[in-house]
Amino acid sequence: ENTSVLHQIGFKRLYPDGLSSDPVVSKADKLIEMQGQIVGITQDREERFLYVNVRQWPEGTVPSGYEAPAIADDIETRVIDLQDLSLTGQVYRGHKGYTEPEGAFFIFLDVGNTFVGSGSEDGCAFIWDKHYGCLLAANKHEDVVNCVAFSPTDSSVMVSASDDHKVKVWISRSRARSLQAEKDIVDFSL
Repeated sequence: ENTSVLHQIGFKRLYPDGLSSDPVVSKADKLIEMQGQIVGITQDREERFLYVNVRQWPEGTVPSGYEAPAIADDIETRVIDLQDLSLTGQVYRGHKGYTEPEGAFFIFLDVGNTFVGSGSEDGCAFIWDKHYGCLLAANKHEDVVNCVAFSPTDSSVMVSASDDHKVKVWISRSRARSLQAEKDIVDFSL
């Protein structure tokens, strides 16, 4: 049944000879049901995995028409392997979404070389270890964190943007120690 609720990821192979004009996609080659409302999506830098923020529905829920079903307050980041178009089983948890389904908005996420980051409606910018899935940090703002992004040249640096009208720059403890050591060397040599 047709619905306007974002709950599936569709894949369609497009061929170069069909790109002479705007392609018309009538049906996906592969659909992955996310079992909840999609509230964020990004691809990793290696272009191998798709990371999807999802707020789950109650078990057995089937969306229909324009009415959005109830969704969980917990957000899960799920991972799709783009080589075989399957869910990997890796899930990152801890971030929250409190907005009702009809008004739910995107919580933008990013993936660095070693970290996964996401905003959250509880006012935190979350960081997980990319490979082990463990939560490393919940960096606090005063309102909803809409977006996070890692530096493309140094994944130990992340920025977050919030409804508190602040953009914050976060660095890992090891990077902070490294910067302090560099400063100490410079100070010592003067």
